[in-house]
This record gives sequence, structure tokens and C-alpha cells, in this order.
Amino acid sequence: MSRQARNALWVYFAGATMFIVFVLNLYVGLADKNLFVQNIVITPHYYFNWMITGLDISASALLFFTPFKNRLLILSGVIWPVAYIGTIGLDIGTRLCLLAPSSTCFPTVGSAASYLLLGTSSFLTATIWPYTFILIIALLVLTMASTVLSLLNQGAELGSSAHRSVQVRTEAISKSEVQLGQQRSPVISKIVNDRKYRFAVGLISGAIIGGLLVAISSGSTVPPWLGGVIQSIVTYGGFALILFGYFYKKGGAKTFSADFALGFGVGMILVWFVVTGAEDATAVGLND
Repeated sequence: MSRQARNALWVYFAGATMFIVFVLNLYVGLADKNLFVQNIVITPHYYFNWMITGLDISASALLFFTPFKNRLLILSGVIWPVAYIGTIGLDIGTRLCLLAPSSTCFPTVGSAASYLLLGTSSFLTATIWPYTFILIIALLVLTMASTVLSLLNQGAELGSSAHRSVQVRTEAISKSEVQLGQQRSPVISKIVNDRKYRFAVGLISGAIIGGLLVAISSGSTVPPWLGGVIQSIVTYGGFALILFGYFYKKGGAKTFSADFALGFGVGMILVWFVVTGAEDATAVGLND
């Protein structure tokens, strides 16, 4: 199987996982009785869900039908999953109260996280499968991973072809090299070749995964000991990744892994600092 065919398979896998996300959002829109009762909409999240459902199927279609157009791949396989996970974090941070009536607002961020991610809380119990959004997040991460892997493989293939063309130094191959340079996306070139962009990809990924783990640990149905274990994973795992990335780079490594690990660790630690600061501020406010 050629490299191009393998890259296409990774993109098709991303399209398939995004299609499953679409099906799950369709299920939420049809079955979640906490969004509507007898055709009466209770919260604008009902409309948000259908908007997201439409974007899901659009992203899946782009991944299936444009597997070699890098900018569309980045839009549908990276930017949209990150944005979707960000909306889940926004929902949790605003206690599912954004543009919604106050009667539908959850009392705490922890209860909102427990309801959205685990399907139950002291305030409200889900009427759909309790782990629907956990599965959605896992599928979105798979979509991003397979899309990024395909893009990196495409970048490596084009870079390798360009390197060989420089060595031969013939007029015909020089022309081919120019064509390859025109085909290569500037964004992919930066991620592959620029350490700052590799670090940024890791930073965003670490903040997303760290935020998700912290949200799960703060759920009202999560035992305190398990919440402590999850937060310890975020904290010490973040520091371990920072040390790994630093010493890997110090040893002369210039690979994607070192910069990505360093950024991932920093992202997790930033989440830990933000959460710790928020908890301290809340404790001070209660004491006052």
C-alpha cells in the first residue's frame, strides 16, 4: 500500500469517528428530555445541539470527500474538534447557564461537570446514556489524532521528495520541487519544521485533556479519593512531561515528540494552576 493510500485511510478513519459523533448528537437531540418536554423547548442548548449536529456531519463529509486538501482537513479534523471540546468546557464553566433561564442553571461547576460527563448529579439526572459526552470527547480526540497523523505523514513525504530533488539538481526535478512546495500547506510546514508551532499544538492538547480530567475529578458523583488520583495525574503527569520534553530537547533531539511533550505538560500544569486559583478564590469568598 502506498504512503498516499495510508494517509487517506487515516483521514477516512477520522471521517468515520466524526460521523459517529454526529450520530450521538442526533441521539441527544431526539432523546434528551431535559432539553424539551412535549415539544416545548426548555433551554437554548436544544438549538445549540442541533447546530453542532449540523457542523458534525459537515466536518465528516469534508474528511471523507477531501482527504488531500490540507486546509480543509485542518478545519474539519483539528479546529472543529478542538472547538467542540471547548464548547463542552464552556458549558461546564458556565454551569450550563449560558443564555439559559436561571431555573435551568446548575448550582456548582462540579454538579454541571458530573451531569454532562457522568450523566447524574444532585441537581438533575440525564435521560440519555450517561456517558454519551465522554464517548463524544474520546471520538473527537481520535479524530484529531488521526487527522494530525495524516497531515504529518503528508508533510514528511513532501519534505523527503524535496530533499531528493535537491540532491539530483536537474532542471526537471527542480521544477517538480517547486510544484511540491506549492502543494504543501504553510500551516503543516510550520507544525513540522517550527518548534514553536509544535509546542503550541502540545500546549492546546494538554490544556484540553487536563481540563477534561479536572472536570471529571470535580464531579459530585466521583469519590474523593478518585478525584484526588485524577488531579494528581494532571499535576505530576504535567511535570513529568515537562521534564521529559526538556531533557529530550537538551540531548539534541529535534523531533516532534520533544516539543509536543513539553507543550502538553505546560498545558496540563496551566490548567492545574487555574483550577487551584479558582478553588482558593472560592474558599476566600466563602470565609468572608
